[in-house]
Order: sequence, then C-alpha cells, then structure tokens
Amino acid sequence: MRRQKGHVMRSRKWWLIVYRDVTLDGGAIVTKTKREKLTEVLPEHGRMLIPPASVLSAQTEFMALVNGQIKTRLLDAARTVAREKQREDHESF
Repeated sequence: MRRQKGHVMRSRKWWLIVYRDVTLDGGAIVTKTKREKLTEVLPEHGRMLIPPASVLSAQTEFMALVNGQIKTRLLDAARTVAREKQREDHESF
C-alpha cells in the first residue's frame, strides 16, 4: 500500500485530518475513512481555511504513525491468511 498524506481540514474549533484506515475483518481487508483531531484552531488562525505550518507538521507526524501501523497490520493480516490457508491445505489431505 502506498503511503498516505491525509487531508487536513478545519471544522469549527479543530483542525482535523482525514485518512483511510485498513483493517482485517473475517479474512478480508477492509478500508474505512477516519477523522482525527490534530490541533485546536488558535485565535491567530482567524478565518484561515488553509492550515498553517504548525498544523502541517502535526499532519506529517500523525501520518508517519498511521502509515507504520497500517503496514504492520497488513503484514500481520497477510501472515494470518497464509497460516489459515496452510491449515486448510493440511486438513484436506
């Protein structure tokens, strides 16, 4: 899976990040859209719609964690599916 950057948006008092999360559900890989709070909108952000540099750096840090977790989960999911397939192959003999 390619690395995500996420999308930063403003929602009332918060800068939010929107990204896709990957999980394993019953042997199938499922993706869901998630939203997380990054930082609170500061008074100096005023009516900004484009995030300031401090928010963009928080985005980079957050997505580094998310991308690492997704990669780990996908590898674990692939190993789990491979083990289940081996068990099924053994049982069929």
